[in-house]
Amino acid sequence: MIDYISKIGVGFFLNPIMVAVLGPVYYGAWQVISQLNSYMATADIRAATSLKFILSRDRSVSNELELKKSVSSALYANLIFIPFYLIIGLVIIWFAPILAGVDKQYFNNVRIASSLLVLSFIITQFFFLFESTLHGMNLSYKRIGIRAIIVILGGILTAVVLYLGFGIIGMAAIQIFIATTIGLSFWWIVKKNIPWFEFVKVKKSNVVSFIRLSGWYMLLKFSDLFSQSIDMILLGFLAGPKYVAAYAISKYMMMATSGIVRTVSNSTSIGISKFIGEKKFEKLIEARSQIVSIQWVLIIVGGSLVCLYNKSFVSIWTEDDLFSGQLETFFIVMISLVMVLYQVDSGIINSSLNIKRKILLTLLSATISVILSFVLIPYFQTLGMLISIFIGILFLAFSNTFLVMRFTSNKSVFKNLYFSRLSLVGFIIILLSSYLSLLINVETWLLLFIYTAVTSIILILLTWFFGMNNYQRVLILNTLKKIKK
Repeated sequence: MIDYISKIGVGFFLNPIMVAVLGPVYYGAWQVISQLNSYMATADIRAATSLKFILSRDRSVSNELELKKSVSSALYANLIFIPFYLIIGLVIIWFAPILAGVDKQYFNNVRIASSLLVLSFIITQFFFLFESTLHGMNLSYKRIGIRAIIVILGGILTAVVLYLGFGIIGMAAIQIFIATTIGLSFWWIVKKNIPWFEFVKVKKSNVVSFIRLSGWYMLLKFSDLFSQSIDMILLGFLAGPKYVAAYAISKYMMMATSGIVRTVSNSTSIGISKFIGEKKFEKLIEARSQIVSIQWVLIIVGGSLVCLYNKSFVSIWTEDDLFSGQLETFFIVMISLVMVLYQVDSGIINSSLNIKRKILLTLLSATISVILSFVLIPYFQTLGMLISIFIGILFLAFSNTFLVMRFTSNKSVFKNLYFSRLSLVGFIIILLSSYLSLLINVETWLLLFIYTAVTSIILILLTWFFGMNNYQRVLILNTLKKIKK
């Protein structure tokens, strides 16, 4: 949680500086190449993740030599896949300025910045082994606060290089510094706290065991990226970086809100996968209902606040011209709402290990969004992109819930998630908030804070008394009691 808060905090202070110094073209281009860089993960074999689970399982039953072999196998597996990283990286670097929608005069700078981001990704993947080792040995608490401090330091350095005139190339270089510093700090923590840690020679069979990503699993990663990390790329390519700049600023408030909702809901969903393994579907549905109720309450309050005050927030935070529009804000909220809600069903499907249909549906969802974007963005720009993404995400969410319904043989899962009393009241509240926002104009941070606090209380009360039934209220109260303990 502290890492996420530091990231959001740095973004809050850094984004206005980036917009002011870079201008909308370069700022929009930066958003696009940052999103493009996430596609490097399609070459990731997840060796570090496998290492985390193996160490967690074997740390109390295996000798030190076996643990060393596990660590070494993960390292060699990553090294083997470096050429794949480089191939995908070269493709991303070449197409970065084209997809960013910048003029040819900006091509070189965008490609240089993109190449530095690719390098930072590879460094992160290498050092992720050390973080996974800490997790696997149940020593992750030793790193608490380290990443947050480095991210804050990186934010300060980014502001400095911007004011010195190094632009997006300087920003990308700082990302290499952040990745290297975080990695070295984890290496130091591992060496200090895990005496046996070192790399040794291993057999080829040990390395092969870490290269476990099947074609289906790689498709799963790609399909998730294709579905969830395509908005800025499409908008940059079809409308231009200036629209991306306004969209990135306009979605910041909702992005921060949905991240908090995911963090809270994830903390309440620990252990849900064990019900799948034990085939205790009644308990699974009950746990799902609890998570969904919490998500709906948080997203109703958070989404309504964004609808009401996003224009004022953007105006105070940066510039009036960087607000995409109220209708656009409504769709930003609705997309985030659906994406948060379907994560529960997505996790259930993953835990069931029946992911082939999910992959195909995710690819189909993304394809729908891309096709619609090519039709709508040239005419409606940001709004066209948001409508396209919303239709695709809604299709994916309904499809995931349908798969869960078939898996659990429980027809109520669909109604409970999308057509319950809480969901219908929540949609009405968000819709009314979007309409009322036309009457609201807050001009200072103090007033914005006061209005937000008062409105939050009103929204919680409306949701509690009009949206929730007695069963959901009991679930929420029980969850709060557990958190207090």
